[in-house]
Amino acid sequence: MSEQKSYFRTITMSFVGNALEFYDFTLYGVFAIKMGQEFFPTQDPLISLIASLGAFATGFLMRPLGALLFGYLGDTYGRKTALTVSIIGIGFPTVTIGLTPGYAEIGALAPIIVIVSRLIQGLCTGGEYNGAAIYCLEQIGNTRPGFYSAFLTSSCAVGAITATFLGGYFGGLEWEGAWRVPFILGFFISFLGLWLRYRIEESMEFKSKASSEKPIPLLALLKQYKVSSIKTFGLGFLNGTMSYTVFGFLTIFLTRYGNIPEGVNIVFINMIGLTFFMIGNPLMGHIYDRVGERRYILIMTLIHFTLPFIAFKILSSESLWLVYLAQALLGITAGAIGGITHAISQTLFPTLIRYRGIAFNFSLGMGLGGGAVGIAHLYLIESTGMIFIPSIYIICVAAAVYVLFRIAGDKKPNPYRA
Repeated sequence: MSEQKSYFRTITMSFVGNALEFYDFTLYGVFAIKMGQEFFPTQDPLISLIASLGAFATGFLMRPLGALLFGYLGDTYGRKTALTVSIIGIGFPTVTIGLTPGYAEIGALAPIIVIVSRLIQGLCTGGEYNGAAIYCLEQIGNTRPGFYSAFLTSSCAVGAITATFLGGYFGGLEWEGAWRVPFILGFFISFLGLWLRYRIEESMEFKSKASSEKPIPLLALLKQYKVSSIKTFGLGFLNGTMSYTVFGFLTIFLTRYGNIPEGVNIVFINMIGLTFFMIGNPLMGHIYDRVGERRYILIMTLIHFTLPFIAFKILSSESLWLVYLAQALLGITAGAIGGITHAISQTLFPTLIRYRGIAFNFSLGMGLGGGAVGIAHLYLIESTGMIFIPSIYIICVAAAVYVLFRIAGDKKPNPYRA
């Protein structure tokens, strides 16, 4: 196989897997209100929504455990094995949720099935997102890591945009069960990803190390690479906070607090933020390759300090153009952290502990940051009455990550060493 064809297959495999992951997760966010009504009904719509978001958060809580499991598989038996199993575990829970009868039909069993499905999905997602990027960057090497890292992250936006579009379309149909169709379609998308995974070759970097070295235990990894672990956790926390603000919470925000004219589909409006996230990722990755990590962290922090504040100040405007602008600003902000996360974390751990080192620490941060962000934003707005308060939350998280990178220094192992 030619090198160019191998690169294409590698990138395609990673792209499809990430797109599927975010298709599934975004789909739940798009239908969060509907899921609350269907599986967690109460007399108070707010309580029903919070219960639905709680089920959404359970998937994030499983990510660190999934990262341990798939990180072990990836560092011990190879990247291909871990990635093949993980994509199966993401697809099946999606169709299960789509086929599960509502609370009115089977009672408490309905929310139990949904929560268990989310737990399984979260478990496998813990090994998918980082694992696909690790494999891809190992195969490509140190050629423009920021750009390729960002390109892979854009695949998340492709999955999210697809989920948002299908969610908006089927959610607008009069047929009561129309919302289930996008979940069932996700199951078939997973077969495409499985076929691509089956045809890839094992990472050459992993094979060269596995023949002469052995991975160290997790506790030793966390102890010897303490700074790397903390940095990766911080990147995951900010990434989760920003990504799921754009991917899930904005639909809820516009539904509860927006002034959108009647007849305008809110779900389709959210596609603007996702589109700018998709476009912004490669741009930010290119900037990262040009200026380096230290200067980029400062640029990224300044973006998080300014754009979200402006966005949430105008997001509830009666002007659709201002709402569109707010969506674009938040999409660019999410791209500023999402696009370069893989490139930075890839340099923090050597080959045979990289899968566990990145996946566990990133998933722990992503799980806490992304899983809590919807409830945190909702609580802050309801308790303070200030519509812009989510931006203050984002600013605080970004400030903490910036301080972490400033005090932790730049020392790191060379991931491309012979």
